[in-house]
Amino acid sequence: AVTRGLDVVPVLLIGNLVFNVLYNTMSSVFYSQACQMDTRLGSGEHAFKLSGAFFNLADSVAIIVFTPLIERFAIPASERILGRPVSYNMKVYIGIGFAVGSQLIAAVLEYARKGAPELSIGSECAPLLDNGEHVRMSGLSAFWMSIPYAMIGIGEILVNPVLQHVAYEGADPSMRSLVQAFNLFAMGGMPNALSAAMSQATASLVPNDLNMGNLPAVYFINVAFGILGCGVYYLVSSSRPCHQKAGAKSKPSPDEDSNAVQAEQPPVLLGRSGSICRDASKLKDDKDIVSTSPEDGAVA
Repeated sequence: AVTRGLDVVPVLLIGNLVFNVLYNTMSSVFYSQACQMDTRLGSGEHAFKLSGAFFNLADSVAIIVFTPLIERFAIPASERILGRPVSYNMKVYIGIGFAVGSQLIAAVLEYARKGAPELSIGSECAPLLDNGEHVRMSGLSAFWMSIPYAMIGIGEILVNPVLQHVAYEGADPSMRSLVQAFNLFAMGGMPNALSAAMSQATASLVPNDLNMGNLPAVYFINVAFGILGCGVYYLVSSSRPCHQKAGAKSKPSPDEDSNAVQAEQPPVLLGRSGSICRDASKLKDDKDIVSTSPEDGAVA
């Protein structure tokens, strides 16, 4: 039971770490970028100004809107095109892909923001300068930031339920509470610590006035982190033992017939080991057939 519980730890750790480091940009650089864009509702110096945190709503709206669309239309259509079920690993990769894409879109918007004219209006959610005034807005509407926020939300739809399912199905029943607790830690504690370290390392690129910094470079670093993380995730998800694959049935109890062959469900995480498991299962079936004597029908 302990070994089976520990087998899912690398998958949960890497999957949550890679995705949620990118997720955390919503409350850091996304927020700073939105605050230095035009947050006004309407025009004029005295128009109502939104906070940069307002645009985080796009993340929640995307989850509500796209969850049924992905579940009922996107996944069935993908399965028809591919000719096979969409594996949980595919969902994780696509979810991280959306998070990586959000960084690229945000970088493009930052180039557009820096190219837009600077307004004479200070942003109330932007930092204060040495003269006591807020950093001035740029002429690009902050509503454009809804796009990267929404892409993070789509990534959440694909990644978070999968890893929670792996934490539940991949662990022995006696270890499920502990593995779920670790999953929550890997989802929050570890990514927050790494995000804080990365923010400190790139602080010189993100000054109070973004016009004086190089925010796109931070996004490109995040993109490289996401791509590298997908490679590491592939390695750890592909190395899990066949009997530890989430979704596989547990071993028969002692009072069940020890000679009965259990049909295994498809593994939750399909990498190289998915084909290995299928080959091993086929080999076992072939041995069972050969072990039956054709003369008397006795089992060897």
